Amino acid sequence: LPGFRADLTVGDDVEGPQEDTPEKVEDLLELLNELHMINPKGEKVMLGTYQSEFSIYAKMADLEDRDGNPVWENHRACMFEDDGELITSRWPGMFTDDDAMDWRKSVTERAWRLHAMLIADPSILNEKPLKISQFITVNWPIDKKEFPAHVEAGGTAQAHLRTWGAPKGDVWHDAGFLGGESYPYVRTVVGIDPASGLAGRDAIGFAVVSMTRTGHAVIRHLEGIRGPDKIGNIRRAAELIKRFEADHVVVEELADGLWGETLESQLMLLDRPMAVEKVTTGGMQKGRRIIETLAPPMANGRIVMLEQVSQTDHGGEFTNQLVRISYDGRTGKAKDHDDIVDALAHTISTMRGDLVSEIAENLSSARAERLDPWRGVSLRDGGLGIDPSHKGRQARALLVGGEAQGAMGERL
Repeated sequence: LPGFRADLTVGDDVEGPQEDTPEKVEDLLELLNELHMINPKGEKVMLGTYQSEFSIYAKMADLEDRDGNPVWENHRACMFEDDGELITSRWPGMFTDDDAMDWRKSVTERAWRLHAMLIADPSILNEKPLKISQFITVNWPIDKKEFPAHVEAGGTAQAHLRTWGAPKGDVWHDAGFLGGESYPYVRTVVGIDPASGLAGRDAIGFAVVSMTRTGHAVIRHLEGIRGPDKIGNIRRAAELIKRFEADHVVVEELADGLWGETLESQLMLLDRPMAVEKVTTGGMQKGRRIIETLAPPMANGRIVMLEQVSQTDHGGEFTNQLVRISYDGRTGKAKDHDDIVDALAHTISTMRGDLVSEIAENLSSARAERLDPWRGVSLRDGGLGIDPSHKGRQARALLVGGEAQGAMGERL
């Protein structure tokens, strides 16, 4: 390549999520110095988005020559404008103002600054975004297969509940409103972080989360599965999957790993055959990944913690891991004992879109299902009229015990 003496060199996204520490950025910068050998006098263009507060693009923008002049021209192509109160689109042909607001609600403040506003500000590292007070704590049976339709954040502090290792002032809060008719969960997802190393030394992180029709995630079980027998531990995980009737299981494992296949065989023995989805982190720093997965739905009041779960020993272990991740996760110090919170992060990541952007769709589908029995009932009998799919069949009214159930409005 040096022999061709390029006149134009374009580096497209040379910085990735794996360059999330000062040391990794310095290593990348040293590699990029070879561009001067390939293109010593021509034009060089670097395109990309900040991936961390130590971004190589921010470093390049600060480089100066011997006369104090900038080495690189810096062009920040922001798609949105944010004055702290209102977010507007600078590219209306591509994004609307509503698109901007939806994006802001779905990411952390850190990700918004880095990716949308193109600000590499190290002060964001001082934020502690994960707090137990952001969970909606509800006293509800863990084995019940349904949940109230209406739940809102903003409740009062529950001082009588143990806060474990949470910092002073950070306590559990109940729901600001909980009521309405109860409906079956839409889906139940299990996240698993398999144990590493010797059996008994590390735990299998296990989390069970169910989705309500209104787009809330309900944490029904958290556990760090430990034991001297590896197969016995996997069987315990399979028994929990069967108990909570999960319809989706995600395991942090490489595609050629055997942990997922072993779990599938145990599920077969329990007469609960399921396919396990394997997920990987793509080299992204674990603490940062967990924070950016959990912070948006927690801050928006989308995650419900059942009181019974929060007060178990495993719930206490989860709280302690959450605190360590919040304080040490961005710097990579929290490398051990994060199995339960990591399992929860995988679970929330799987249903993340439903928690933020598809709430209205969940509501509309739930309402449509409730209205469905009335499609074949005539208007004069309190129904919705004859649906074409009924092919001319007519129904007078839905009868129970020989008496009409009443008008549609009364039933709904």
